[in-house]
Amino acid sequence: MALDRIRHGGWDGIVSSGHTGAELTDPLLDPAGPVAARYGKTSSSQFQYVARTMPHVGFLVLNSVRGPFTDRTVRRAAALAIDRAEIARVWGNMVPADQLLPPVAAGFHERNLYPLDAPDLRAAAALMHGRRFDVVMGVFPYDQAMQQGRLVRAELGRIGLRVKLITLPDVDTFNRILDRGGEIDLVDGGLFASIDGADFLQSAVTVGPVPSRFLTQKVRSEVKRVTRLTGNKRWAAAGRLADRLAAYDVPLIVYGNRVEDEFFAPAVGCRVFPPESYGVDLAALCRHGSG
Repeated sequence: MALDRIRHGGWDGIVSSGHTGAELTDPLLDPAGPVAARYGKTSSSQFQYVARTMPHVGFLVLNSVRGPFTDRTVRRAAALAIDRAEIARVWGNMVPADQLLPPVAAGFHERNLYPLDAPDLRAAAALMHGRRFDVVMGVFPYDQAMQQGRLVRAELGRIGLRVKLITLPDVDTFNRILDRGGEIDLVDGGLFASIDGADFLQSAVTVGPVPSRFLTQKVRSEVKRVTRLTGNKRWAAAGRLADRLAAYDVPLIVYGNRVEDEFFAPAVGCRVFPPESYGVDLAALCRHGSG
């Protein structure tokens, strides 16, 4: 499958050709949309809505090298305070998630690391111990990214993290700010990558300029050690490391997985889906017995 570079939120991620983001899908088919509500898993109709998880994670990257987020308890508090369901809704075709590996990756196993439907503000506040910090979030000038930034500012503000939003016109501006000693404490990110769990983690800590600036050498070294393994040991180690990073070290705060929204309509004998470009969705016009 061909791989292209695309932009998600702030920097370039990797995505299989043809899946270029929420802007090319029909919002009616979002996981929280009306089609899902009517024709989802509990529907008794022949029509069926399915949100197929893709090899993707959306996350916030915390600056673990300098500033307030060098303290692991502050990173953990932020992860507990984030409303994953609200942020996932901002991006459209995304479901809330809390793990560094997507469900389709080898090494993933289901765990409840954080609440997915609401933040745990009591636990977050307990970790903060009354401390208050000013943090800077770099936000790229897209409608969804700006909306997400405002949500993050409100959510972290409840536990004493006062978020200042600054607009980053592009990644070069982000680099220049850091080169001059300016402080940015968190940015949005996202990644489409391999379904091999170790390879996925390696991409998460190396793709784009943000990880090299924000993540510690210790985290990068731990991921590199996992990639040297093979077979089942590789995938098991990737799963264990992903869980530990998400639950304890928290260099990244995962908030969602992209899904491919599909609506199956047996009455017309085909799969109905939105066109990934402008124009008529020809596949939705097919009929049994048509030439």
